[in-house]
Amino acid sequence: MLPLAILRLAPLSSLAIVLVSASQVHAQEFPSAAVTEAKVALDELSDTAIVVTGRRLTPIDDIKPRRILSDDTLSAYRTTTLGELLEAIAQHEGVAPDVVVNGRRLGSLADIEALPPEAVERVEIYDAPVGQRFGFAPRGGRTLNIVLKRNFQSLTVEAKAGGTTRRDRGLVSMVGRGARLRGDRRLNATVSAVRDGEVRASRRPAVGGNSETGVQGNRDRSLVPGRKELDARLGFSLPLGNGMLDMGVKTNHDRTFSLLALSDVSGVLLPAQRRRQLTSVDAQDISATYSVNRGAWFTSIMIGLSHSVSHSITRLQQDASTALCTDVGPVCRSQSVALSTTTGSVDAQLGGPLLDLTPGQVRLDIHAGHDRSSVVNFDRLYATRPTYRYRSTRAQVTLTLPLVGPKTPLLGVLGTIDFSPTLTIESLAGTGRMFGRALSASWLIFPELSVNAVMESRGSFPSIAQLGAPRLVVPDVNVYDYRVAGIVATNYLTGGTALARESSDTITLSANYTRTFGGMSAAFGTTYLTIRTNEPIVSLPEPSPLLEAYFPDHFIRDAGGRLTLIDARPFNARRLLRKSLTLTLNLAGTSDASSTAGPKATVVRPLQWRLGVRAEHLMEQSLQLMPRFAPIDLLAHPLSIVGGAPSAWNLTLQGGVTGARTSLVVDYSWRSGVHAQAQNGHDAIHSEPLGMLDFTASRDFGNAGNTQSTPTFRVTGRIRNILDARPNITVFSRAGASRLNPWLLAPEGRSILISLTVPIGKEYPP
Repeated sequence: MLPLAILRLAPLSSLAIVLVSASQVHAQEFPSAAVTEAKVALDELSDTAIVVTGRRLTPIDDIKPRRILSDDTLSAYRTTTLGELLEAIAQHEGVAPDVVVNGRRLGSLADIEALPPEAVERVEIYDAPVGQRFGFAPRGGRTLNIVLKRNFQSLTVEAKAGGTTRRDRGLVSMVGRGARLRGDRRLNATVSAVRDGEVRASRRPAVGGNSETGVQGNRDRSLVPGRKELDARLGFSLPLGNGMLDMGVKTNHDRTFSLLALSDVSGVLLPAQRRRQLTSVDAQDISATYSVNRGAWFTSIMIGLSHSVSHSITRLQQDASTALCTDVGPVCRSQSVALSTTTGSVDAQLGGPLLDLTPGQVRLDIHAGHDRSSVVNFDRLYATRPTYRYRSTRAQVTLTLPLVGPKTPLLGVLGTIDFSPTLTIESLAGTGRMFGRALSASWLIFPELSVNAVMESRGSFPSIAQLGAPRLVVPDVNVYDYRVAGIVATNYLTGGTALARESSDTITLSANYTRTFGGMSAAFGTTYLTIRTNEPIVSLPEPSPLLEAYFPDHFIRDAGGRLTLIDARPFNARRLLRKSLTLTLNLAGTSDASSTAGPKATVVRPLQWRLGVRAEHLMEQSLQLMPRFAPIDLLAHPLSIVGGAPSAWNLTLQGGVTGARTSLVVDYSWRSGVHAQAQNGHDAIHSEPLGMLDFTASRDFGNAGNTQSTPTFRVTGRIRNILDARPNITVFSRAGASRLNPWLLAPEGRSILISLTVPIGKEYPP
């Protein structure tokens, strides 16, 4: 018999098999030395052998993906992590996609997102109804299946440094990443540390008019807070029994600090060390998913547990102006609030075929989940400790009915048509339950063209953050005040309130066309989306003549008319309507590989290129705040100017070219302008169109991965907002026209970031 090790060899092992077989059959004709040399060659090949095993079955094995992005195409994105890669892909897919890994839905993607993109073998893009097989809501979005490589290992250290081109804000970070993939087994870990500086208003140019109005000290405060962050993630997967176990652990410490603009009763600005706001967040998360299949039926259980503690402290100087201070001494804490949140969740799904019909298989997919959360608010100044408990249960049942298939008599020429009705139920302890329904239709006209439609009606309960967040005053928030026709710094009152459930009716229509032309692939998609939400949860971020007239208790002013507080806590409005149309075009291609002749012949890696275009037209967005209250056209009368008014048109272009050592990526985003006219006929706001250009270039040094023993160093440079573009907004009032300070609207501007990635040890595959 042949040695068992022979079955594990790469294709070169066929030569060793012939040698060993010959040595056994003709042992009398060959000397023993020849047999020994053959065994030595076999041993050498075994040292580098690749174990090839079959993949486990998944719920999508019977479906052909709409599009496949190979590792060569993915390399043209030139991202640092899998999370960045998913964001870049989703940016051009129209609707935020659902994500599964190796055909399995995981309880959390926190550790997977930290993987290097080189660990991905391909990304499969599926049409909308596929996500319901994994328990995702029928939102009309596509499903991305991340297929990881079966044999990969990497250990790298990445250092980043950069800042704004005005040299007033710096960023430094260190990241260590390690990953090892062997068949169904995965082990990956990431540790990162980030230090990000703050941006002061005194380092930004002032603009004439009233754009610097507000409390004294506006020029000596933080426009962007500083930040320190420590993050660690660990993930692994392994076969367990007849199934697969995926686990992920994450811990994070994030601290922000900012300088406030606060003065005493005499108007004298407090010293910098006496007007600081500190916010810290510590969070831990652990998730586990066990997936198993019995024949064509699949079952998975997801368990998650998370705990976070956030603490906000505002320090002031002790004097007559700080009446809220209860501490004794020269320094007091005007605010010290901590929020502790603990959440546990259990989700289970079951799916498989029920019976076979002529058009295809009838399939049933069931998903159920239960969440329990506890929120404790610690007000350390007033020694209060209110507790809020949150318990919710949800279930979803989807039935896939094939109506027409290629073998259907007479109608087979129409292609493949499937219908998927879905029923959902959600309950919240102490509130009640809600039922939802959806109908999805998928029509595969021919392999290159598909049409999908989703009609959904469902309700949703408020989140635990909207219900149980503590009452908190956030100082120094930039808002637009129509009374002074400028930007002012005021205080925000945030926190949870008593909220009712909201319900929505959604219609999604999409069409996708893919085609390959020689060495180029093209994908075109269009999506129409309309959402009608009853009792939507909204907040009022800025005052306006209309809002302040109907909601005077949300906008507090002093005797001089200065805006001192905005109640930005959420509440239920009457109705929200949104209609949009999205067009996407993605092109990708590969040039032919070339080689050099001679004794040291080398193969030059083919050139990879891609081009993505995404255009979104916001056709309508209106909000009715109260009954018998005329709907507000948010395109003409936005609720917030500083926060960013919605634009009727948004365009994104992204292109990349990747060679053997060098990669270039260009991103351009553009949004149309806004002209808002107040109902009094005098006040108006005009915002110019805004375009932003980013550029990324990277270069590999070393042997470019031709051998396992020679690492490759990568240097990446990124310039964000090359044109240093900022919002250009002009306000019109009875006093005339004035321009808002663009440096307050976009404090950072152009920035440069340089990163160095250094591999440690061997990387496989090369």
